Amino acid sequence: MVVKGRVGSIPTPSTTKTNKSVILDKKNEARKVFNQFIKIVFYYAICFLIIITLLINGVTYLSRNQQDQQFVDLARSFIQGKLYFIYPITPFSTSVTLYKDAITHGNFDQYKNTDTFLYSDSSFYKGRWYWPLGPFPSILMLPVVFLADTVGFVPKHDLLNSILFLVIAICFYYIAKKNGFKKHDAIILASGFCFGSVLYSMALSPSGWYFAHIVTTALIVASLLEYWTKRRPVVIGILMGLVVATRMTAGLGLLFFMAADCLELYKNTNVKIIFKRMLYYCIPFAISLVVLAIYNYFRFDSFFDKGYSLQSIRTSLAQAKSYGLLSFIHLPGNLYYAFLSMPTPVFKDQISHVLKYPFIQNNPWGISIFFTSPYLISLFFFDYKKTISKLLIGISAVVAIPVFLYYGIGFSQVGYRYALDFLPFLFTLFMIEYKEKRPQGLSMAMQAVLIMSGFIVLYLNVAY
Repeated sequence: MVVKGRVGSIPTPSTTKTNKSVILDKKNEARKVFNQFIKIVFYYAICFLIIITLLINGVTYLSRNQQDQQFVDLARSFIQGKLYFIYPITPFSTSVTLYKDAITHGNFDQYKNTDTFLYSDSSFYKGRWYWPLGPFPSILMLPVVFLADTVGFVPKHDLLNSILFLVIAICFYYIAKKNGFKKHDAIILASGFCFGSVLYSMALSPSGWYFAHIVTTALIVASLLEYWTKRRPVVIGILMGLVVATRMTAGLGLLFFMAADCLELYKNTNVKIIFKRMLYYCIPFAISLVVLAIYNYFRFDSFFDKGYSLQSIRTSLAQAKSYGLLSFIHLPGNLYYAFLSMPTPVFKDQISHVLKYPFIQNNPWGISIFFTSPYLISLFFFDYKKTISKLLIGISAVVAIPVFLYYGIGFSQVGYRYALDFLPFLFTLFMIEYKEKRPQGLSMAMQAVLIMSGFIVLYLNVAY
């Protein structure tokens, strides 16, 4: 109702309230439109990263010679009943064409000189070259290599590497959903881990070392998904047993699942049942360790020697190893490259500090996980009241200890690749604590950081 007078119309309180409501509705509508627009932009950004990844992998597959395909060559040796490299293909001298001819005619004589240097990091023992890394990735490659050699095309890690990268994304999508995130946020989180971390570098260059990290990460993330869904101890035990058959240090992650299960069950469950579940975790894992010990014995005449002491490595790494394979002397260096190291600037000349394109470039010794994955900085601002969060912190520390004491650091890399042994646990911790602090889901700013992390890693790889 409006009261008319000599001065003019005066709005009543009800009219003012209605006007404010209309303005508020318009603001909300505008905010919804803006948020929808930003979501579309984020989806386009993710699609761009996927397309670029496929293009880079495709070009790499077609243009690269048969180099750094250690698990492919080892799988071929397994097919022949051998544990050493039967066809030691020198990485920088064998073209794809020559290799195809060798497969077609079955003539590998030119590659059978075991006195020549094979792969960096391979181990020479009693006239044979061995691959000291865990054998499970080669077992995964067996059907691919068998089919490729039968048909006559060049087998590489690339295809399986891409499939496992997708598996990791899918697993983290469902883990995010299980922790209360909506579909859109779960997609952003899965993309953030896969593209916005050192994992993306492994996907862009599937050499033998990097392929092992992809396999390890996929198995750990699959174990985490199993824990947040059906929680079958035998399945987790098998998956983590395969982890230890790929990267020994990452196998320590089994302790998280056992501890989390124990703490959840001990109040309301019979001790015998808990003990039985612990056995289900341990038996598959123990079988894997026994098989690895036998595998080591048949290669190096020792149950415990994996061949790392016999590796052929570059001079700088050999000097570092002379101080000890695992030693506290390596701790400061690993901590620096894992948490503090930054990209190096690209100067226009050697006198001034004027930058030129690409302005910054990768440091092959390592770059901080807080640079490649800046969203992890938020880990310093959570409360960590949940028991599961404390366990995730604990297992990340336990797995990180042998990683930080190892001499290798991870050269050459974009990021700090050894962090992938514990990064899935840290990222799960990030999701749980973020949801606890902000129940409504990811803020627009955090979504932007997760997506932009992927472009940071991509830029470093392209500039490298």
